[in-house]
Amino acid sequence: MKFTKRDLAFFLLGFATLFIIETLMDWEGSKATFKQGFENTQTE
Repeated sequence: MKFTKRDLAFFLLGFATLFIIETLMDWEGSKATFKQGFENTQTE
């Protein structure tokens, strides 16, 4: 199976779109998780 640049571009575009939609749908959870992860890196 041969993958073209177009296939890769659509895959990355779809992945980015799903990430953005998921982040917007669960904004408070995403924000809390980001803050928790950021604080964990500061204490280590």
